[in-house]
Amino acid sequence: MRRVTVLLCTCGSTLLEKMDFNRIREELSKSPLVGRVEVVDGLCKSIVVKNLGLIPGEKIVAAACSSRLLEAVFKTVLGISTVEFVNIREQCAWACENKDEASIKAIRLLNGSVSRASRMMPRPVEGLKMVREALVIGGGIAGVRCALDIAEAGYRVYLVEKEPSIGGVMAQLDKTFPTLDCSICMPGDTEILLDEGTIVTLRELADKPLDVNGACVGALSTYSFNSYSVKQGKIISAQKLLSPKTLIEVKTSTGAKLCFTPDHKILVDSPKGPVWIECKQLKVGDRLYSPRKLNVKRSSREWIIDLLPEDSIKVADKDLNKIIRNKLKAKFITLRNASSHLNIPYDVLQKTEYFLSLGRLKKACEALGLDWAEVRRRIRTLTYQGAGGKIRLKSRFLDEKLAYLLGLIASDGCVETERIRFYNTNRQLIKLFLKGYKEIFPAKAACLDYLEPEGPNRKRRTIVQIKNKLLTEVAKRLKVKEDLRPIFRLEENLIAAFLRGFFDGDGYAALIRKPSWVSAKITFTLGNKYEYGYGLHLLLKRLGILSKVYEYEGRVVVDISGGEDVLRFIKKIGSNHPKKSLRLRKIVKSLAFRKSSGGLFDEMPLECGRLISNLRRKYRIPLRAFPLSHSNIIRIIRQECRITVKNLSRVLEATKRFVDPNDPDYLRLREILKTEFFLDKVKEIRTIPSTDSYVYDITVDPTHCFIPKGAFVVSNCIEGPLLSEAGRNKNIVIIPNAEVVKVRGKVGDFKVVVRVNPTYVDPEKCNGCGECVNACPVYQPNKYDVDLKPVKAIYCPFAQAVPLKYVINKDYCIECGLCMNACTRAAINLEDKPKMLELNVGAIVVAVGSDLFDPRLKPEYHYGGYENVITNMEFERIICASGPTGGVLLKRDGKPAKRVAFIQCVGSRESGPGIEECSYYCCAASMKEARLILEHDKDARVFIFYNELRAFGKGWEDLLYRRCLEDGIVFIRSRPSEIRRKADGSLIIVYEDTLTGKRSELEVDMVVLALGFKPSRKLAELAEALGIQVDKSGFLEEAHAKVKPLETRVRGIYVAGTCHGPRDIVESAVEGSGAAALVVSLFRENDVRIPEVARVLEDKCTGCGRCIAMCQYDAIIRDGEKVRVLESVCNGCGACISSCPQEAISLGGWGIEELAPQISGMLSD
Repeated sequence: MRRVTVLLCTCGSTLLEKMDFNRIREELSKSPLVGRVEVVDGLCKSIVVKNLGLIPGEKIVAAACSSRLLEAVFKTVLGISTVEFVNIREQCAWACENKDEASIKAIRLLNGSVSRASRMMPRPVEGLKMVREALVIGGGIAGVRCALDIAEAGYRVYLVEKEPSIGGVMAQLDKTFPTLDCSICMPGDTEILLDEGTIVTLRELADKPLDVNGACVGALSTYSFNSYSVKQGKIISAQKLLSPKTLIEVKTSTGAKLCFTPDHKILVDSPKGPVWIECKQLKVGDRLYSPRKLNVKRSSREWIIDLLPEDSIKVADKDLNKIIRNKLKAKFITLRNASSHLNIPYDVLQKTEYFLSLGRLKKACEALGLDWAEVRRRIRTLTYQGAGGKIRLKSRFLDEKLAYLLGLIASDGCVETERIRFYNTNRQLIKLFLKGYKEIFPAKAACLDYLEPEGPNRKRRTIVQIKNKLLTEVAKRLKVKEDLRPIFRLEENLIAAFLRGFFDGDGYAALIRKPSWVSAKITFTLGNKYEYGYGLHLLLKRLGILSKVYEYEGRVVVDISGGEDVLRFIKKIGSNHPKKSLRLRKIVKSLAFRKSSGGLFDEMPLECGRLISNLRRKYRIPLRAFPLSHSNIIRIIRQECRITVKNLSRVLEATKRFVDPNDPDYLRLREILKTEFFLDKVKEIRTIPSTDSYVYDITVDPTHCFIPKGAFVVSNCIEGPLLSEAGRNKNIVIIPNAEVVKVRGKVGDFKVVVRVNPTYVDPEKCNGCGECVNACPVYQPNKYDVDLKPVKAIYCPFAQAVPLKYVINKDYCIECGLCMNACTRAAINLEDKPKMLELNVGAIVVAVGSDLFDPRLKPEYHYGGYENVITNMEFERIICASGPTGGVLLKRDGKPAKRVAFIQCVGSRESGPGIEECSYYCCAASMKEARLILEHDKDARVFIFYNELRAFGKGWEDLLYRRCLEDGIVFIRSRPSEIRRKADGSLIIVYEDTLTGKRSELEVDMVVLALGFKPSRKLAELAEALGIQVDKSGFLEEAHAKVKPLETRVRGIYVAGTCHGPRDIVESAVEGSGAAALVVSLFRENDVRIPEVARVLEDKCTGCGRCIAMCQYDAIIRDGEKVRVLESVCNGCGACISSCPQEAISLGGWGIEELAPQISGMLSD
């Protein structure tokens, strides 16, 4: 028999002071069972254990401190199957009064362990099968956060949600504490400028996320604000919500017009720097941050061929046609076979006088496996029906000559179906047009015609008529007479050439001289097309030239009046027109040698004054050191006016000898001087009716702001992307309308049966068009709007639902079939049945949330009887701009509620029908809702009846409680005893103020009940299926509330969110991430082992059941006449072994054959 190795650890002052290790070693060395005794320091360190020369399978007794710590070390080094641990710190050093007693007790304990270890046999440790896929039950904030974190770690996740859409309660909320984010934004036709030059609308991003340049939303980027710099931010999601009845239109001095929901935040300049202000708080005169220049990440070099229609334009290169025909014949044997395969007429392939169109050539190249980019390079000659011959392309790309010609056409031309007309009274301009056209198309003729003047002061106009399909199609494709969108993505030199042509046609340059200064102005007059003018404004911004768009005498004008911008226009764009070119040269001379007036866009942020004041105070800089007038610098320092760009540069240059160059304020001023933004003044604010059913938003990472229409910086949606991100993640499989019915197996290998309830709409076929809803004649209560506004029997849960599919409620459906007739994709199946799925996963996270208390159980508040007594969830839907009343707080009779009271703890902190615990979220939620009332109506009066204000955590003291007091919200410490109703419908709250002891009554228009949490209706059934316990309140029970708050008694099953007790949104999200971390940690273990568990010897078991009563983990259940151990639940504590009179339960190393020698060894002398 192999002898035992004893290891004595001396780590820590307690063991050295209270233990006599020499005596212990001498006594143990006398035992015939002991091979060697080692006294070492630091058995808790892997390197120490490795240096002892131990081998796997060696019988070892380790005496040290906590066995929990040592087990991990020995498991790492050589496994723990034949290692016995003795805790001589807690059981000896701490428990005994002197060294002698402690040493004697340690010797006895070690003798017992040596006797036990000598009889221990190496036990095979069973490896654990690990299915590295997870199941998350519940699609609320905790479940979605958990699923995303696991998916981002690279593991597949099944997200089972009982409702048709994920989102949970949070999807119904208007704003959430502490950030108070709003998730609704702008109309769908608001344009977003992508960083590669494409311009799309919010509606296109939200409704057709895969159609934008063939890329998904997650692959697109747009312009955003990052510390005074224009940064490209990634669009990670797009949102769509029901629109409120009214929007706010903001118009700025540059002519930008944008509409927002009232709560949407805009970046505004303030004395403290850039601040976010809700749109409804904007004032005329506020300065917004607008980019000076819009750089395109990848300016596109446009091939002329790519701008032409593929069906009508033909390739006239005979050699290229011949090569393609020969290759088709080689591949398909005959041209007739090729004709049949490619669906190209045989005559076109057979007869050499027939040319292939661009579309047919592309099809042939695809069939032959030829690279279209290479074939395209060889195309130099084109033709079309009615061309009168071949047209040779002098340049295969859109160049400056063609861009200039298109600019002329845009200014004074007319693009018709088959021809282009160019009108002008100036003969020099006509010559420029003809010269440019003949250089590009020397073989195509242009006809001249004349229009006689219509009045005495009119000049005769010359008309140039061109019948050239190539030029016509290029002009149409680039939309030179429409919105100019496609031109925005071109290279800067092409945009400059286009604008040069436009200026020569319709531009005007003026020089204004005054005795003390001179200024210049460049204008474009455009008729009544505002959007076209704003398109020109954006093209100028692409070149870094600032302009204004405004209406004057019924015409839209684009105006460049800043001196630097005028000079930049002359330098980058200029003119080919002789007279206009001469005038521009005069402007350059005048602006160079005479003082010019400052422009509107030269103002710098207001915080510059504060920073300059800080520097002046810190370094005692005298006023005379500043290169500005005394009054001017004083006004700037007092922040009564803004400093200009030039003056800020002069101030920094003059003060650099006084200040530390690394001073934060000085560096901040340097950063502001280099800003890529200017301040755009708010010119007009007005409320307008919403013309669309929906509003839209996007989420931009990492800046969380963007610049719609290239105008000014606005905030983005913060909460909505969580759902859409889960819907797009390839590692997440969302199973809506489903519930878990059965769970088998153990950690690493759970078999889960899921019942998917029918939605009667095939999610694979449904594209969310909504035609079925329009056809449905039946209405039902709307759960999302807490039954305040009905929906059709076929419905989408809410506008931002994930998945965005329709569902039929069979309880209300009359099976008329109208929806089936309206559906063009045959997605509706009224005979649909429940389906059963079996999932094989390695870990399960339960995040099913909880329900709200039923206020009908508190009859003294008359919920359901008094129509103006509502719940806090009903209030959230009423106050939300996308809710049933459009965000207006109305009583049921349609009149506004002017006096509102909140009653706290309804269903919480009581021994009655609710729960005894505090529901955690109610105080902060009610204060948030109280402030929302005052945001909508400043004249309203709000009262909060509370027991104790228990809101805590980041931001609540400053953002809620203090501001509630400042806003005049009245706090009354009382739990009202009753609500009564007067004849006119107003409500009387009867209460006793517990601070004063005074009984009183309060008349209000509306009462909001702050409901507490209660366990979900089917939570107990789910807990039974999972094999986990519930507490006395009915919530799921954790393994340990402090040590293992997210684990359950079943290994591999975790909890998150309000399913195991009241929590707020922040803590639920944190717990979701925490549970995900536990799952990922489990999956990343290379060699997962099953811990030692009890086993029942069936031949000895009599089924007495004593072990069942003894097990605190409920790990033993009856199985017929015997009992069975649930391995996934058993913690190997051994309590069942001592209770079994038949010795029918064994636990590796803890049977009677090991325990008896241990007891004998401890008692022997």
